[in-house]
Amino acid sequence: YYKLLGGDDDRHWRVDNSVDNHLGCGPSGTTGTEWWHAAPNEKDGTGLYDNQLTFLSNNTYIFEPGDNGTIYVNCGVNRYEGHDGTETVDYNVPVTEMTSTYAFDVKGSDLYITFPKGVNFPYIPNNDFYDNPRLKVESITANKMELVADNGEIAWHMILTSGAAVKKFTGFKYDSDFNLWKKANREQPWFWYAPGWAEIAAPACAIDETSYTVTLTEATTDTWQAQMHITTDIAVNASTNYDFSVILNTSTDHKNVTVKFTDTADDGNFLFTETVATKAYEDVVFYLSDIPGIDAAALKLVFDFGGNEAGTEVNIRNIVLKDHANDDGTVLPSDEPSGDDPGQGGSVNWADGAANLWNGCTFDMFYYYAPGWAQIADPTVTDNGDGTYSFSLPEATTDQWQAQIAFKTNMTTTAATNYDFKCVINASQDVKGVTVKLVMDGDDGVFYFADRVDLTAYEDYVYTNINMPGIDMERVNLFFDFGGNPAGTDVTLSGIVLQEHAKPVEWDPASEANLWSYSLMPTWYYAPGWAQLPDPTVKQEGTSYSLNLPSATSDRWQAQMVFNTDIHTTASDIIDFHCVINSSESFKVMVKLTYANDDNTFYCADEVQVEAYEDYVFSLEGAAGYDHADPLKLVLDFGGNPDNTDITVSDLIIYKR
Repeated sequence: YYKLLGGDDDRHWRVDNSVDNHLGCGPSGTTGTEWWHAAPNEKDGTGLYDNQLTFLSNNTYIFEPGDNGTIYVNCGVNRYEGHDGTETVDYNVPVTEMTSTYAFDVKGSDLYITFPKGVNFPYIPNNDFYDNPRLKVESITANKMELVADNGEIAWHMILTSGAAVKKFTGFKYDSDFNLWKKANREQPWFWYAPGWAEIAAPACAIDETSYTVTLTEATTDTWQAQMHITTDIAVNASTNYDFSVILNTSTDHKNVTVKFTDTADDGNFLFTETVATKAYEDVVFYLSDIPGIDAAALKLVFDFGGNEAGTEVNIRNIVLKDHANDDGTVLPSDEPSGDDPGQGGSVNWADGAANLWNGCTFDMFYYYAPGWAQIADPTVTDNGDGTYSFSLPEATTDQWQAQIAFKTNMTTTAATNYDFKCVINASQDVKGVTVKLVMDGDDGVFYFADRVDLTAYEDYVYTNINMPGIDMERVNLFFDFGGNPAGTDVTLSGIVLQEHAKPVEWDPASEANLWSYSLMPTWYYAPGWAQLPDPTVKQEGTSYSLNLPSATSDRWQAQMVFNTDIHTTASDIIDFHCVINSSESFKVMVKLTYANDDNTFYCADEVQVEAYEDYVFSLEGAAGYDHADPLKLVLDFGGNPDNTDITVSDLIIYKR
């Protein structure tokens, strides 16, 4: 248990804000969730999630309060100065770092963790816990503890994790002195609200210190039919880069909210113009960092909700614009591709051949090329025969939709299937706000996406949209709009893919599709210092193989566990492989799926870091098969293991698609 808590490792615990039931209460004698339990992040802002706990093997307990500097206390607790227990809501108490003690206590088959009176802990549920801090351990692993504080009248449930804290990103800091928006003079919003392009009365707009709440009573169908403008005195310049963020919340799903920060004197001179998708009642944090500046004496922030459903309420809050050089302490989300955002590749395997619906489809071309809204000759699109299409835009345009080129295809999609889309756009000049839209033929209001992206001259922009919920469309049209292009812009489109989104593999060791036989036992090469010892004893039970490596090894391949299967493959097979490794010690394990008598033809040969008492889940999905005379062989090499290492290998799965 000392090792699970961290021992002398650098392991820290915190309340797991990411899971349901991380705090709850119920009747005495239960796990404490029946009466009430907290949803993920429900107590955000209270300080509950900032506290950090460390348990050392010498029974030292270290409490660090974190950024908020408080613990969270039940309203009935009267042990803290200034609180007499008559409060009706829970409260925060300022605390400092504390070094104390803890102990294990066993009663029958139950394990408890106890602390001295008045110890700092993330949540103090009642006076009894303050006087005698005692927590029953419902479950414990190296990264999760479920604890219950039960005083005989009520049971309080808490979940702690040693995993890295994942704080919800809420944009740049509104209250920072760097926020130009907060300090600016801002005029009352004005609207252009025109369902069907016929203007009606402006929507109601409630304003407070940090937010605007707009009620859109009537539905609109097109972009720019529900415009909201906020004029400010914010001046910016081209020599400075900027950061921007805003939180949007809509009462209905909306695929195409436009956000534009522009020069009040020239709508064509803007910091950015982007589209954002929202889901009903979910906060969406839209942000841009390090935006190249423009020269403008005053800025106007424009929102457009065109395409909204009737009765949509929109909340806009915590608007921030700041000089990028001024650090307000905000930590941006990881810039690793998420696979869900425009312009990001994610981890999808992009189809070729017939799996790409674009291959083999037929299409007609549609053009609308109208600088200044006066239509001129259509550009000539050249199909280069290698999946690329090129054309030139000799005349400049100033506004969205003035340079439209569309592929009106015979591709079909269904609501029963999710889809992935990708294309590559390359232009000879910078073009801001290029529109990419995948839409139903005959109904511009039904679309998969309608996003705007900025192109840099001669750089490929890879646009992707992954795992899109399907829509029943008899014909799918792909629109590109280069409105705002400079004169003499050459464009190439390539790499167009529309494919069915691959469903995640459902790993089930008991599935009939699993080709692994759990009656299979391994052979060994166990040779610490390259001097071979007797094979370790392996206990096979259900879907698990358990063993002990009594002696340490120092090098790769000194502790090989080899499974020779009877599974044969062909080049037409697609292979999925999965296993779970758990070790009592931390070290690196080699996982190699290969063939008997041929170690050089393999699906994986990956060295993975296994942490003590933590399940390492290894999975390989969608690997192309080989024509091979030999059957598959799995090698797990534990070379480098410490003395007396206990190992469990479980949930071995091999699928052939």
